[in-house]
Amino acid sequence: MGLVLKVRGQETSKIKIAWGDDQWDPPTYSVSRGLVSAAATKVRLVLNQISEEYMRQPNPDYSPFLTDLAQAGADLSSELFDAIDGDRQTAIDAKALIAQTTTRRPLTIHSDASIHVPWGFVFLGDPDAMPAPTRTIADFSDFWLERYSISTRFNPCNLMPNTARPRANFRILLALHKGLHERAQEHIPHERKECFQRIQRYQVGAVAEWELCRRKWREISKQDSVLYVYGHSDGTSIELDPAIDPNPKMEAVRFHNFFRKADASSASIFFLNGCVTGSGQDHDGFLRVTSMPGFYGFIGTEANVPNKFASEYGIDFMHHLCELGLSVQESYDKLRISHFPLSLLYSCFAHPHFRVEPVPKTLCNAGEPCDVHAS
Repeated sequence: MGLVLKVRGQETSKIKIAWGDDQWDPPTYSVSRGLVSAAATKVRLVLNQISEEYMRQPNPDYSPFLTDLAQAGADLSSELFDAIDGDRQTAIDAKALIAQTTTRRPLTIHSDASIHVPWGFVFLGDPDAMPAPTRTIADFSDFWLERYSISTRFNPCNLMPNTARPRANFRILLALHKGLHERAQEHIPHERKECFQRIQRYQVGAVAEWELCRRKWREISKQDSVLYVYGHSDGTSIELDPAIDPNPKMEAVRFHNFFRKADASSASIFFLNGCVTGSGQDHDGFLRVTSMPGFYGFIGTEANVPNKFASEYGIDFMHHLCELGLSVQESYDKLRISHFPLSLLYSCFAHPHFRVEPVPKTLCNAGEPCDVHAS
């Protein structure tokens, strides 16, 4: 068992913090909700500056922003351990425990979805004593994202065994902003285009309108599934192409009702591939609405993400999860390295154990779609 952090919006002014693992169950403490939220906003401002660098510059480099990111992350860390109520010794002990962690270990965060913190960018070191950048992931060794394999979840009651879901009961549904998707496809390697074309051919396919998405969803709502959405987002809504869909914007609240399951015995997760899908305002965000019965969270972003990169990352994640049989956490950790540094803009809000049986190689021929659901 790894480390567990439970956060609750106790009231408008406080966040209740509870730490623990299999050998440690200390009393809780509370921190300032306003100060934590302000510090989280500063972190995302720097992340957006890094993203902007990769959108605008021919030879982008995150290293000029690293000290600012560390300072913002250090401020966030200070607020998370600055107890204003409850057991202050727990805050001291937890901060010391985190600082002493050297081997990467699991960290499961149970959030009530009223708090939107970019947990991976909490910083443990001294921002004024940063070593010279190496332009490798070692530059982030003092951020939580390197100390911990983080999974943030809304519903702690959604248990899932660490075994593969049967392939025969698995479906994929994709909702794509047609303009964004086609522009990104013009600039990605041919093998990735082929991979995504293959993924689109699995049941039940890709759509560009929410109403058609609803009809497709009804076909598979009782089955295990991955729902991949690629579009514009502001953290509280996600939008498809208005040139195709007359009602392109899907607010988080509507999203909640749109994808509700009548039968919660199956397991579904979302990949919400849009800007800042990991943020939100109070309970108005995607963490809560993707954790209703039968759902096990989502993969989302902490900042704006360049369109081409978002497409490449999304394709590779879907390939690892939906075809190779890797779990959510295995897919996330693998891409964290292979797509560095912009992979760090993605966070895991899904159950880490969700996995599907891999595509049988005997059913696939080079260059041919592999529809393993056909009878």
